[in-house]
Amino acid sequence: LALGGEGLARLLSWGIGLLILCAFLALAGPKNRRTGWLAAVLFFSTPLVFVGWGETGIDNGTALFALVTLLAARRLLETANRGALGVPWAVLCGIMSGLTLGCKYTVWGLGPVLCFCLWKFLPDAEGRSRAKVCIIVAGSAVALVLPWVIKNFIFYSNPIFPFFHDGIAGVSASAVRWKMLKNDAWGLELGQAWTSPEGVWGWLTAFWRLPLSGPASVRASFAGPLYGLFLPFLGLWKWRRTEDRLAVA
Repeated sequence: LALGGEGLARLLSWGIGLLILCAFLALAGPKNRRTGWLAAVLFFSTPLVFVGWGETGIDNGTALFALVTLLAARRLLETANRGALGVPWAVLCGIMSGLTLGCKYTVWGLGPVLCFCLWKFLPDAEGRSRAKVCIIVAGSAVALVLPWVIKNFIFYSNPIFPFFHDGIAGVSASAVRWKMLKNDAWGLELGQAWTSPEGVWGWLTAFWRLPLSGPASVRASFAGPLYGLFLPFLGLWKWRRTEDRLAVA
């Protein structure tokens, strides 16, 4: 990219979209292609994904890293169930998880959830092998995220900038253009949203309401109507295969 420009970056983003499709099919497995295609169709129906497929945003890259993390976790579980420790898969899982976490703070929840699931589903020999695998995954992820945290601490005196900046860095809120920053990031002032019943209702229903009734720029930044349509029914679905749960999730 240093030798190219925005055109090359768009081409790279478009290629990432194709890799996402391949990741869905790989995650579903060769015997369950239908679920893989279904998951891919649901994912690419998202305006945020489809509109940004050929753009230079970070969202598609984040999705690809997360999918490869799940794929590596699946291979790790399969290897462990055959009696092997699966250290290479654990390292790959941690690296891809770290790359995912390094994209956005909003996906940091993936790390603890991943380690919890591995701890729950990995076979164990007196607690030692399971703990070793989880430490390898967590350590690899932290090693990949650490440069971003150090950079934020060096430049802003806040490892998780811009969150809690006035409290951590001791900078007055008036010294930072928070309103401009939040507007650029489509942020929401929760204090204003929770001052009236209408504001609370609007905040709770935003996931379903904005993709259909918001401005064009807002609709393109949301998940789209399909997720809101199927979300209430996911809790009632009887999943027959682990691959179904992983791919659709």
